[in-house]
Amino acid sequence: MIGHGLGCILGGCLSNFLWWCGRCNPRKWRHTGVGFRSRHWLNKNPCGLFCASATQFFICGAGYIVNNIIVYPWFGFSWKGILIMAVYNTLLFMASLSHYQAMTTNPGAVPKNAEPLPMLTMELKKQGKPVPKCRRTGTFKPPRAHYDSQLQRCVVRMDHHCPWVNNCVGIGNQKLFLLFLLYIMLSCWLSSILLLAVWLKCSNIYRKISPRKTVKIAAAVKAGLEAVSAPDIPLGQGGGTLGQ
Repeated sequence: MIGHGLGCILGGCLSNFLWWCGRCNPRKWRHTGVGFRSRHWLNKNPCGLFCASATQFFICGAGYIVNNIIVYPWFGFSWKGILIMAVYNTLLFMASLSHYQAMTTNPGAVPKNAEPLPMLTMELKKQGKPVPKCRRTGTFKPPRAHYDSQLQRCVVRMDHHCPWVNNCVGIGNQKLFLLFLLYIMLSCWLSSILLLAVWLKCSNIYRKISPRKTVKIAAAVKAGLEAVSAPDIPLGQGGGTLGQ
């Protein structure tokens, strides 16, 4: 059990190491951020980076547990085992990839020099309204855009700020976020079905192979409960056994 725990931890750390190697390059890191001049998008909030790393760790840990504790001991390297491992690992890989892309994709932050479309400008002039601007960033505020206090940017079609993705969910990465949720949901369903199938199989095998042991264990548990609940049971003199 300790070996499986260490393997799960090392696998999760390796997954984070591989993902962050491409992003933590010193040359890219200087131009990485969520500001107006950032070339590569990434929220450098320490809490958000920790939550995103924990998400990748849990994904890799789930793969290690299902493959090494559930599928391989049951099916081995048979065609069924290989098929289940391939499907499950593909779902986890796609979930991890979607999570990484959703985190490193601009969610739709409004640029500093953004201007409204000519049609919107004419419509605002007809209505006698000024061009809407964000009070905090000073940029043009398109329709259905909201200010994200974590990124300190105005995001088009902002839905919410997800700490596990370490990014705001907007028009630019909404598809990636939904794909991440879809792959996680499918992998959870598959792992739940496998756990239920293993439990049912183990319970049926145990009943078929050793029904007498089940009766003996139940009788022993019942006798133990009766002995504990019985009042004032004195010790006998013959061999230290319980008697009346």
